[in-house]
Amino acid sequence: MKINQYLSLGRCIGMVVAFITMPASAATGQGISEKEYKLDSLETLVDSLMPKVDTQDAKELFRVYFATIDRAVKPKEWADRMKADVMSNMFDQYSTDDQGEIYRLYQENSLHAADSLRSRVKCHYDAMIKKYGHLFPGSPAPNLTFTDTDGKALSLQSFKGQLLLVDIWGTWCAPCIEEMPYLAKLQDEYAARKDVRIMSIACDKKAERWKAYLAKHPTSWHQYLVTDAGNKMLDEVYFCEGIPRFIIIGRDGNIISADALRPSEKSFSEYFRKIVNQ
Repeated sequence: MKINQYLSLGRCIGMVVAFITMPASAATGQGISEKEYKLDSLETLVDSLMPKVDTQDAKELFRVYFATIDRAVKPKEWADRMKADVMSNMFDQYSTDDQGEIYRLYQENSLHAADSLRSRVKCHYDAMIKKYGHLFPGSPAPNLTFTDTDGKALSLQSFKGQLLLVDIWGTWCAPCIEEMPYLAKLQDEYAARKDVRIMSIACDKKAERWKAYLAKHPTSWHQYLVTDAGNKMLDEVYFCEGIPRFIIIGRDGNIISADALRPSEKSFSEYFRKIVNQ
């Protein structure tokens, strides 16, 4: 598995770093011949030289990545700068997972880098923790509010003691609707489990449209409509910039995943089953 393949798995650690495609013939194991530092070219070079790594473990993947940088990028000052730039860019991305292990690995691999580079990476890491840390696994889930079909006010805290699979969706959203058959299967599988709740929270502005949709397309799992305050929380606290969005909350009310796999994904069933049986 190459580094660009891992970096494309934003759901896993919530990050995206773009690599510009360059023919492998343009790179060699001796480093690059350009006379000035260009991050895009260096990223492409290093990615083309990355050995195949059969793992999705972030720490191991970045260990190999850093080693490839050290081997391919000369002079050393460029290698140090590249590591700092890649880490800083990564920590600037939206993340729902603590990337502390990767940050500590960077620290170990930059002991002799300039203090200014190490300090810059630390600032970006600290900023990421400050902005997104409340969404990391183990953090108390921000208490989203919504109503049921009868207009009763509820919140995530209303179901503390149950494992929650929360589907954020909208009646106008085609990808959201495509997930419904998979949610129905999950409801069938876990209907007898009183400690598991499959629930959808719609972002529709008009309750009438939401109710009309449900009347035409009945579902077997729990349906709710987000409140105005809840909608603001989705935007400003959960950073929900697109739907469908799936959130998994533990029986203790803490986040398991603030941006989980979609039920339609092949690995979801086993992934969720392990969580249920923990």
